[in-house]
Amino acid sequence: MDTSLLTWAGECSAWECDELGHMNMRHYVYKFAQARARLSYHLDLPEAVQRGATSQIRPVDCHIRYLAEARPGAPLLVRSAILGMSETGADILHIMYHADGRPAASLRERVEHISQRTLKAFPWPRRAKAAAKNIMTPLPDFAQARGVDLDAAPVCPDAAQAKAWNQQFLGSGVFTPAEADSFGRIAPPALFGRVTSTVGHFTAAWPENNVAENYGKISGALFEARLAFGPDCGVGDAYDFYSGVKSVTANIRTLVHTMVNAQTGAHILSMQGVAGLMDLQARKHMKTAPEQIAALSKIANNEMAV
Repeated sequence: MDTSLLTWAGECSAWECDELGHMNMRHYVYKFAQARARLSYHLDLPEAVQRGATSQIRPVDCHIRYLAEARPGAPLLVRSAILGMSETGADILHIMYHADGRPAASLRERVEHISQRTLKAFPWPRRAKAAAKNIMTPLPDFAQARGVDLDAAPVCPDAAQAKAWNQQFLGSGVFTPAEADSFGRIAPPALFGRVTSTVGHFTAAWPENNVAENYGKISGALFEARLAFGPDCGVGDAYDFYSGVKSVTANIRTLVHTMVNAQTGAHILSMQGVAGLMDLQARKHMKTAPEQIAALSKIANNEMAV
């Protein structure tokens, strides 16, 4: 029996799509964030997403898989359920579906129920735990991790670690008011969005894209990612961004991205992305040529982690 709840419904808008012709990965995460907020109502905790609340449901880390691309105009919906619940946290599953029932993406996230006064985790109220019992679900096979190890504890690298790994410095920025949540802190989807708008500078990871005749014909596409979130950021905080190649095979290349506070060097966000080449005309995955595997392997560092 399906115990999941409908927590969001809408469509893929043209403005949410990128040069690959499908919805940019940041917008999946924005829609999943809306689903999490709606799930709080089903847990009888509507105040957890409202300004002035005493508590909040805060993501600590998450795993996302992109399963079937969404293109402009595609109707989409998200169903959510609970995989497990502890005294102060929970493992939540969101699945985005196409109108024909095909899974478009899955997001598994570990969250904490935190106090707004102390920003520390504290126990769920009895009403939330009672409501959660009715929406428990097992993890479907298509949402299982394939290229990342979810059993490994998050590393949460800081600036010193990014430099020790010899990650490439790609850029920096400052968080804006439009990126803040109801509590004035920078929302996780906005952090993820900064990844999507910065990784294009990591040209060393995609040498195929540097060939003129390949322009508009092939590109890199993200299949799966694990993200770990550090302490909350505020409006006006500055960040620096680093990236590196972890490993490469004929089918995939694994990249690790690190976002840190530009002033303190503290961890803000880290992400391990499993990606591959995409034929934009055939809309199919491509294999990496042996010579590119050899070149990328020279700059790879398997010690990097999120």
